[in-house]
Parts: sequence; structure tokens; C-alpha cells
Amino acid sequence: MSILQRTTELLDTAHARLASVTSSDSLAPAMAVLVESLQRIKDDATIEEWSLACKLCLRHPLRATLHQDPLTARAFFKPRGYAGDAGIIDLIYRHPWTIPLLAETTPLGRLLYEFLSTRGPVPRAIRARMRLAGQAIDACAARVALPHILSVACGHLREIEVSAAAARGRLGRLVALDQDEASLAEIAARHPALGIELVRESIETLLDDSSSLEGTFDLVYSTGLYDYLDARLGVRLTARLFDRLRPGGRLLVANLLRGGREVAYTESFMDWHIIYRDEDELRELALGIPSARVAAVRILDEPEGRVAFVEIERTQD
Repeated sequence: MSILQRTTELLDTAHARLASVTSSDSLAPAMAVLVESLQRIKDDATIEEWSLACKLCLRHPLRATLHQDPLTARAFFKPRGYAGDAGIIDLIYRHPWTIPLLAETTPLGRLLYEFLSTRGPVPRAIRARMRLAGQAIDACAARVALPHILSVACGHLREIEVSAAAARGRLGRLVALDQDEASLAEIAARHPALGIELVRESIETLLDDSSSLEGTFDLVYSTGLYDYLDARLGVRLTARLFDRLRPGGRLLVANLLRGGREVAYTESFMDWHIIYRDEDELRELALGIPSARVAAVRILDEPEGRVAFVEIERTQD
């Protein structure tokens, strides 16, 4: 059976099964089969075959069913112009900010959201990524009195909401850099008392030294940006961000890891394309930094094994 025949058969079956869903108990097995079977098709397909299979998914009536889920729909329709915006990350976080979105969806949409935001390892890993970023802020504040911290492609900066150091006013300077004006507006509205410096710039300004950002930092981190950077750009940006560190400072960047079984669903019905890495590729992000300036390179894993951070520590000079 060809790839397109397999895809059509799977979509027809999934559509029929989801039409009779009335509870999370009946939805979970249907969605688990869809997600895993799509991944098997992707694994067996050529690049060209998988591209055609994705187009078939979007022409099938199943698409309208799955797009009742606000998570799938937001990634696909990209209200801020790109799939992985701060709003979709908030949906994965199950943040209170998303409650109005959930109120507007259908009963089936809410069941789909509950499944997709809780059952898979990636949503759990992304929530763990946020907590690890918050812990990194706290660890920095434990090492350095009133540290200066920079978050690159900060989104809604939700890790601040789980940081004890931020809650206790133990940060000296906190800079949130993002190209998305709506994300920065959400930070300003939610955290007016923290004195967060908001910088609206793209990463291109960091790469070509045209950024208005001044000063150096004890911690520079980015949680989701590198999922969209190829190896060449990732190495260049890592070197630029490392240059922003004070002696003894640390650069922390995260990336989704290879091997997930949800990739086919993400690429087809969500039109969300991510650059996955392994731990060796994460270490290679430091290749543009002179080794004499690097005190240590560490890989930090979250429990699900789907996201890892590379931490690059600068020498004390």
C-alpha cells in the first residue's frame, strides 16, 4: 500500500472514531492511534511523500475536527505570524491566560486539548523547561547578589512566575528581549512591579551588533528560540550571546530533542516545524566560542527526555 493510500485509510478511520467520541476515555485511544500511525507513515515516507501526505491531511474533513482544539488551531493559523508563539506555549503551560480561549471551543475541542496538552511527553517537557529556567534564575541569584539576567526570545517570560528570587526582589537587572510586541505587552501588564526592561528586537540585531541592548549579564538564557535555528545560525548566535556574559557568567539554551513520536502530527495538522537536536549537537553550539574562554559545557536534561539545555560557563578571566 502506498504512503498516500495508508494516509487516506488512517484519516478516514480516525475521522469516524472521533465522530463518536463523548469522553476522554473514548478519545484517548483514538488519538493515540492517530498520532502513532501518522508517525509510522512519516518514518516510512520520503520527504516528497511526506509533503504530499501533509497536504492530504489538510484537505481531509478530519482537519476541521482536530482544529476544534485551540492548541492545534493556534499553531496552524498562526495569529502572530508564526507557530510557536507565546500564546501557544501558554496553552501548553495550561496558564490561566488561556481560559478565555478554552471557553470558546467545543466540548470535543476541550477533550482534544486535554489530551494533547497533558498526555504527551512534549507538553510535560515544555512545562519542565519553564521550571528549569526558573531554577536557573534562582541559582544565579544564589551565586551572585542582585544578578543581571537576559532572556532572549522571552515570550511571556512565565518562568519569572515560578522564580523565588524574582518574587523576593533579588534580581538586580532583568531584561526581556523579543521581536513580538504582544509578548512584551503581556509581560509589562502582568509584572509592573518587577522593573523588567523590555527590548523589542530580533535576533538579527544581536548577530550584526546593531542591538540597542547595553551591558553584560550573569545569566543569559533562551528556552524556545533554538528550536528554529539551523546549526550555522545557532553557532553564531551562541557566540554572540556568550559575549554578553560577565566573567563567571552562564549561557543556557534549550532545544527539543530528536526521537519524538508526535512530530508527524505537529508537522501535518499543526503546520509546526521544529529543528530537533541531540545532545552532541547541543554541545556543538559552543564551537564558535574560543575554548580558552569556556570554563565548562554541561547538558541538563528534564525528566521526560524530550528537552535538554546546554549550559556554557564563562571563565573568571
